[in-house]
Amino acid sequence: MQRLSLLLTALATSVRVSAKSSSATANSTVINVHLPSAVSSQAVMGSIMGVDATATSYFLTCPTSESAVDCGLGDGFEFVEGPSVLEIHMTEEVFGTIDVSCGIAANTASCTTTLVTVDYDIQGTLTSSSTVTSSGSAVVTDISSYTMPVTVTAGLDKLTTNSTSTAGVPRNTQNAMLAGAAAIIGGALLI
Repeated sequence: MQRLSLLLTALATSVRVSAKSSSATANSTVINVHLPSAVSSQAVMGSIMGVDATATSYFLTCPTSESAVDCGLGDGFEFVEGPSVLEIHMTEEVFGTIDVSCGIAANTASCTTTLVTVDYDIQGTLTSSSTVTSSGSAVVTDISSYTMPVTVTAGLDKLTTNSTSTAGVPRNTQNAMLAGAAAIIGGALLI
């Protein structure tokens, strides 16, 4: 889950996605997105969930040949990105959720992060939940250093039938994610 924490930290501060197609086949297209170096060697798969004039939403996952734990993306996440918005929505059933919402103006992203953790006892009974909400802003100066390919295998028809835009989608959570949320919040406040 440390890789996931690094992923969310970098996503919260590197808030642009470049939807340039770098290669394509009949069933998939590879687009370049700005994801953190923590997963730069990872293969990332994606599905386009929706496209409108303001954003494109994706569901990003690990390849089916790789375990979610080894990949570091958990069960996958929604990633929404457009010229003035970035959102990450991640849920892990046993652990909780994390939501990152950023407004983007020029090279500045103002982000709010909400983390909800769920605690279970050893028998799997829900014992408590807690919510941590924080906000901060970050200035991104070297977006190109975060570029990596994502293979989009579903929803490609949405790119040709809807308005042109750039955006993405994420989901994820766990008690260990509290550390990730703290890193996101701390990183946003320090930058």
